[in-house]
Amino acid sequence: MPQCQQNLTYNISEQFLSIQGEGGPGMGKPAYFIRFQICNLRCDFCDTKYTWTEKSDPNWKTISHKDLLALIKNQPAKRIIFTGGEPLLTNFSPIIADLDETYIFEVETNATLIPSHYHGPAWRQKTETRVQWNVSPKYLSNSKQPLNENALKCGASRQNKLDVLLKFVVMHKNQKEFDQ
Repeated sequence: MPQCQQNLTYNISEQFLSIQGEGGPGMGKPAYFIRFQICNLRCDFCDTKYTWTEKSDPNWKTISHKDLLALIKNQPAKRIIFTGGEPLLTNFSPIIADLDETYIFEVETNATLIPSHYHGPAWRQKTETRVQWNVSPKYLSNSKQPLNENALKCGASRQNKLDVLLKFVVMHKNQKEFDQ
């Protein structure tokens, strides 16, 4: 492990082995979920409100890079799901870099942030076929925050690469923002 990664830590709400229930190529397959603590939204319908802040859940833990790698390697699934909270508030790219090509990753993001840690030719070459982005845009009426069109365009522009799944939550049939 590179020296710079020995001191990395991650704020984890929970980690667990389950079956991926959302669409895409991972649906129905065993997966190891890593739920990061902290979210930048406050959606009314959120089922993980305990991830919103460090005070939302007294049971979250700070886990070292080394220990998180060990947890991942000591469970049977080779599909790793980064979820939250909002995983793009955490730079998890070192985890992907330190695991071999047998691991596949999915990132469940709310489309409010552009994945700045995950760009560049070196990153794309190493991960092009290993990372799927599950993008679920949140709208003002749901999240109290305006839609980040640039983040959504970033996800949509990659859809022809077959590594982006767009998922829309529509709360009401008359939801005007969805039509825009």
